[in-house]
Amino acid sequence: MEFKCKLQVVSTEKILHASNGSEKEGFHYKQFMLNTNTEHQKGAKEGLGKHQGKPKHSPNLTQE
Repeated sequence: MEFKCKLQVVSTEKILHASNGSEKEGFHYKQFMLNTNTEHQKGAKEGLGKHQGKPKHSPNLTQE
């Protein structure tokens, strides 16, 4: 589960960073993903569900 979450985070960052084109937004999103990745790992250790701290501005990318 933890490995799957990490892969999803990386792919989502690449998608948004490519479609964004703004350095300011890219930096903000990287800072956000650092926090989100911590939430993912904490959720995996506690045995919680996936998508801990999913991006609020792009919910469509985290739906399955």
